[in-house]
Amino acid sequence: MTGTTLDAFTIELQRLYYLERELVSDLDTLTSDVSIDTLDDFQVTGCRKQLQDRVERHRDETESHIEHLEEVFDAIDEEPNARHAPELDGWIADKEQFNNVILNDKLRPLYYLDAAKKLEEIERSAYEPVRALATRLENEDEIEGVVDSIEHNIEEEREMLDDLESLADSEAVGTLLETSPVDSTNRSSLDRSGTNIETLDDVFVCQLQNLYYIESTLTDLFEEMAVATDTDELGETFDEQRDPPQNQIDRLEQVFEAVDLRPTDSRNHTLDGIVESRQDRLESTSGGSSDLFDLETALAAERIEKRCYEELLALADRIGYSDGVVVPLTANRDEERATIQTLEGIAPEDLV
Repeated sequence: MTGTTLDAFTIELQRLYYLERELVSDLDTLTSDVSIDTLDDFQVTGCRKQLQDRVERHRDETESHIEHLEEVFDAIDEEPNARHAPELDGWIADKEQFNNVILNDKLRPLYYLDAAKKLEEIERSAYEPVRALATRLENEDEIEGVVDSIEHNIEEEREMLDDLESLADSEAVGTLLETSPVDSTNRSSLDRSGTNIETLDDVFVCQLQNLYYIESTLTDLFEEMAVATDTDELGETFDEQRDPPQNQIDRLEQVFEAVDLRPTDSRNHTLDGIVESRQDRLESTSGGSSDLFDLETALAAERIEKRCYEELLALADRIGYSDGVVVPLTANRDEERATIQTLEGIAPEDLV
């Protein structure tokens, strides 16, 4: 086998193995989080039960994904081994931070649905370089069954994400939004990070602060990746993305002004984990090209960011914010979609 390709594939496979193994217990915890319901409220119960069913099915599928990955380890004659994936730790930290500040259980399902979609985005992004490397290995060394096992897991991840999307667009979530409390009369306590969450306005502001941090971090990240890349197309794409984050920061500041708050950021641990994971892999490549992993990093970060904008716009619609809020957020979301489309147009196989 080609040592460089096999080494890179093994490292990425170990990261996936860590993600899937840890997810079994993490999804059990998320199921318990979702099941918390201290309110005798039909709207909460309906949404909560549907989300709980999906999380439980995701956990069951994850157990089968672990078996498929172990088959891949066997195909390349390696013992199953796990390599730390900091992005999952970051996702858990964000969820725990929410659990520490949420005071209204009625709002829990809305957050956990968004968190579940972001978790799928992390997995989806992590599988893409593994598939590219698996294809290269099969073509070079005639290994059988590696790509099929990876593709099977990817397809189930895609189906789960579609299922969560359908729940987000369902009557159950719409009803929950319509009946959730809105109170924008006193935001003085919201003008800081880590506020307690009691209304949809609180959720909106906390997410806005979260995005302000993400945008600031991505400006530096894209600049660093633009300098590091060995691929012209990828370098141009990263270079073009350095300006949009600054424009998006300006628009977020307009939103803060429109809701009478000063711009304040709130740390996003999931993004921090994505950045840390990139650094870990740079250190493990021993001077090799990091383009494949930087593409995954960019896609994971942009997909998480897009989810944040989608949630903000859904909240803004329910709260009834003016165009001064909706228009800048919509512009940023549309730019995120365009960036993701551009990144997805770069074939990972060409970067192996």
